[in-house]
Amino acid sequence: MQWFRIWRACLILAMSASCGNNGSEKPGIQTGGTGLDLRTQTTGGTQAIGTSQSEPAGYGGSNSDAAGNTAIGGQGAASGGQPSFGGTTGDGLTGGAASGVTGAVDGGGANSGGGSSGSTHGSGTGGTSVGGPNTGGATAGSTNINVTNTGGTNTGGTNMGGANAGGSVKLGGASSGGANTGGSAKLGGASSGGAPATGGSSTVSAIRIDDFADYQVIQRAIHQMSQTVRVSGSYTGSTASAIEASIVDYSNAKTAILPWAVITSSPNGAFAGSLEVPQGGWYRLALRAIDNNQVEIASALGSHRWGVGINILLIGQSNMVGNGNVQNFTSVTSDLAALYSNDNAWKHLADPYDGGGLSSEVDYDSWIGASLVPSLANALTATYAGIPIGFVPAARGSSPLHGTDAISWVNRTEDNHADSTNLYGNSLTNVRAAGGVELVVMHQGETDATNVTPKDQYIADLKTLLAHYREDIYATIPLFFCQIGRSTSDIPSKNRTDANMQAIRSAQHDADDGTNMFLAALAIDLNIDTSAADHYTKAGHDILGPRIANAINYYYGASNYYRGPETVSVSYANAKRDSIDVVMRHSGGTDFAPATGINGFQVLDDGTPVTPTSVTREDSTTISIVLAQPIAGVGSVRYLYGKLNSSTLTGAVHDNSPLQLPLEPFAQDWVLP
Repeated sequence: MQWFRIWRACLILAMSASCGNNGSEKPGIQTGGTGLDLRTQTTGGTQAIGTSQSEPAGYGGSNSDAAGNTAIGGQGAASGGQPSFGGTTGDGLTGGAASGVTGAVDGGGANSGGGSSGSTHGSGTGGTSVGGPNTGGATAGSTNINVTNTGGTNTGGTNMGGANAGGSVKLGGASSGGANTGGSAKLGGASSGGAPATGGSSTVSAIRIDDFADYQVIQRAIHQMSQTVRVSGSYTGSTASAIEASIVDYSNAKTAILPWAVITSSPNGAFAGSLEVPQGGWYRLALRAIDNNQVEIASALGSHRWGVGINILLIGQSNMVGNGNVQNFTSVTSDLAALYSNDNAWKHLADPYDGGGLSSEVDYDSWIGASLVPSLANALTATYAGIPIGFVPAARGSSPLHGTDAISWVNRTEDNHADSTNLYGNSLTNVRAAGGVELVVMHQGETDATNVTPKDQYIADLKTLLAHYREDIYATIPLFFCQIGRSTSDIPSKNRTDANMQAIRSAQHDADDGTNMFLAALAIDLNIDTSAADHYTKAGHDILGPRIANAINYYYGASNYYRGPETVSVSYANAKRDSIDVVMRHSGGTDFAPATGINGFQVLDDGTPVTPTSVTREDSTTISIVLAQPIAGVGSVRYLYGKLNSSTLTGAVHDNSPLQLPLEPFAQDWVLP
C-alpha cells in the first residue's frame, strides 16, 4: 500500500534524526504530529501502525492502552509532557485533551499540538497549530506541515482521525488553498475509503449579470439620443470595493461603447445601478468587481444583443396585420430590426410578424401573412443606420375605430387604461411591457366604412385616440396613419359603397395636420389581391412600407416631404367650358407621369357624368381634361373617388420623386367656378 511505504520512509527518517539529536527540538515533519493518523479500526479501539514501545521517547513512546492502541509520539519525558497522540488516558477512543506531536517545547508536551499550543519551529515553520486541537479526539485537529498557512489557514484536515479515532481524514484542510477545499479523503478509521481530497478550496468571487433579452430595443429618451439604462446582477465572494459596468460592441467585446464606470459601491448580494447609454446597437453588458486596489476580482459578460433605439406601436386592422393568403415574405435586411412579439419576447423581426399569442387575447389573429412591416423596417434601418428599430404589434383584423365594444380603438376603460380586454388597453399593456414606444403607426378604416361611420365622427375619434396615447405614453407622441385603398369586395355585409369608402378616405385626408397626425401613406393605387378582397398584394405592401417610413423621416427632419402632389385648383380652360385644367402642387417631385392616358378623373354636369375625350399632361404641374361636350349646368370634378372596384389601377398620376407618390384623391368634389 502506498501510504504504508510513505509512513515507513518517514519512520526511518525520524529514527535516524532521533539518533543524531537525542530528544532535542527537531525541524521538519514530526512523526506522530502530522495529523495523518493512518489507523485501521479494531475491536476496542485503534492501533497505531508500525509503532512500538521500544521507539525513542518523542517518536512512539511507551504508552499504549488496554485496547492495544499505541501512542505515536511517546512520553517525551525530556520535554516534560504527557503522552502525545494517544492522550492522557490512552483509552484508544478520545486521544486525550492535548494530543499532537510538536508541543510548546517539543513533541509530547503538555499542550502538544492540542488546545491552543503552537509549534516552536517559528512563525513560518510548523504552522499555527501543529497537530491541531484534539488530534484524534472528539474533533480531530488540523495540521500545518512546516509551513504557516500553506494555501489557507490550516493545511491539514479539520478532522484528523474523526470523532472516535478513525473518523474522516481531510488531506487539504479547512483552508488549504482556500476555505474547505479538500473534501473527505478518509484514510483509515470508521470512514476508511473516502474519496481523496485534492487540496483546499478558496472563496470564489463570482458576479452574475441580469442580462437583457436578446434583440431587446430599449426605447431612447424622447427627442434625445440616449437613455438611462438600469443594470443589475448579484455578487458573491471576497470583499469588493465596487461594481463597475461597461457597454461593449456585441460582435467585438474589445470595442468599448462606454468605458468602465462605478454603478455601486461595497456590493453584497444583489446590486443595481444605471448608465447613460447612447442610442445604437447591438451592445453587450459587461460587469466586474474590483477591490480597494482597483484590481479586478470577478467579471461577467452578457451573452445577448440589445440596444437603445426607437420602438413603434403598430395598430389598426387586417391590412396592418397582413394578408393571410400571401405566404411569400419580404426579407428583413437589417439585423437591427426587432420585434416585441405577441409571445411577449424580443426577437429578430420577420413576417408573419403578428403571429403568436393566445386565442383568448383581444388582438389575436389567426389569418396572418405578408405585411407592410418588413419593408417599413428596411426603409427605416437604412435611413437610421446603427440605430435599432423595434416593432410592437397590437392590430386586429376587422377592428373599427369608432364604437364602444372591446375591439373599437377609441374605447378606453377609464378606471384602467391598460385594460387588456379591449384593444386600446391591450396596446398600452404591450407598450409598457416592451419598455415604451416613440411612434404609433396605424392602418385602419375599412370596417368604419362598413359601419358607415360619418366623416366628422371619424376625425373626432382619431383625435380622441391620439389624446389617449398622449396621456398614457407621452405628451407629444405622433400618430401616423394610412389612407385606405380601393375595395373589390362585393359581399353585401361589407357595405363598402362609394359613399362609405369616400367618407373614411376624406376624413383621413382632412385629419392630417403635419405636426400631430400624419397622413403617412396612400394606398389608393396599390394592387388588390383577388384572392383576398380589399387586401394588398405582397408588392403593394412593399410599396406601402417605404411611404410610411418617409413620413416618419419627415417628422425627424430626414425628409423635406411626406405627401405626394396635391391639387390646388380646378378651373375651365376656356369660355366654352369644354376643357378643364387641373393644377397640382408638388412636394417631393418636380413633374409627373403619365403624359397621356391619365385615368381616374370623373367630370359631372349637374351630377350627371360627362365623358372626357382625353386627359393629358399640359406641363409639369397641369393636367388638361378635354370633354366631348361643354358643361351646361354646375360642373364638378372627382379624382379617384369611392370604391374603385378594380384589382388594378392603370393610368393614375404619380410624381417623379424617389417614391413616385400618387396624386392625392380629392377629399370632396371640386366644383368648377
